[in-house]
Amino acid sequence: MPEIDGDLAEARAIASRVRELLESHGIGKRQHAGEIQRICALSYSQALRKIKGLNPWTINQLKAVALAYGESPAFFIENIPVQGALLPQASRDKAWLVIEQRSYECVAEIGAPFSTGVPPQFVAISVDHRWHIYPHASVPPGQHYEVKSIEIAVKAGPHTPVIAVLDDEPVVTEQICTYLGTHGFIAKGYVRHLEFARDFSTSRFDAYVIDWMLDNTTARASIERIAEHYSNDAPIYLLTGKIVTGEADEGEMAEIIQKYEIFPIEKPVRLPWLVAELTRRLKGERSGG
Repeated sequence: MPEIDGDLAEARAIASRVRELLESHGIGKRQHAGEIQRICALSYSQALRKIKGLNPWTINQLKAVALAYGESPAFFIENIPVQGALLPQASRDKAWLVIEQRSYECVAEIGAPFSTGVPPQFVAISVDHRWHIYPHASVPPGQHYEVKSIEIAVKAGPHTPVIAVLDDEPVVTEQICTYLGTHGFIAKGYVRHLEFARDFSTSRFDAYVIDWMLDNTTARASIERIAEHYSNDAPIYLLTGKIVTGEADEGEMAEIIQKYEIFPIEKPVRLPWLVAELTRRLKGERSGG
């Protein structure tokens, strides 16, 4: 069997990541080429060759696909030795600047992989599909990239609380997020544990609204992870609706509620009550009330 050259191997590996992203957003295999054609402004035949890994990808094409689905371009090249068209131009992406175990949101210009020579002052590494930037002396092991510039914006005005909403019923998730969005909050919805777990390490939420039953399992693991990470500083509101059907164990739910001081909310959710509680807990604390 003939060897696959480096460019083609890279293209196939990246195409696999692109297909993975599309499928995670419910785009069927038959629609992959059409979606890439639309996003990257290519002909259908060009898009088809891209999605099959027969043509190399450019950094601008990967950035366009990433932007369309709220992902970082780092997702496509993480742990893949890249070369060719992906290396000459640095990319500007959202990142976390990590200094002494504290993280700061920033926009960074990420360059080529770095291995030898005079070390740069800051080095980037892809973690859970997002760039994390460290001083060179404290960067963890892995594929390191040169950091050409870092921009940290000083936000003016009061902080708008960001709420994570987890419910495996898309209609419920959308309803809660829409209502919160019109009442002074930023809400991000998830319908699967996997989606939430992927964002958890790189996103910052002020509160969580979680359905107890998600993906045919309980939210216990997610709740324990949140409580461990935030030391109970971020309130958790637990949606309950399957106790009467016997699908949820009332005893286990009561144990979690008591252990982590969780606020239970019975379904169907009374959205004005939820907003009132979030406002009291989050906005009231920030105003000193």
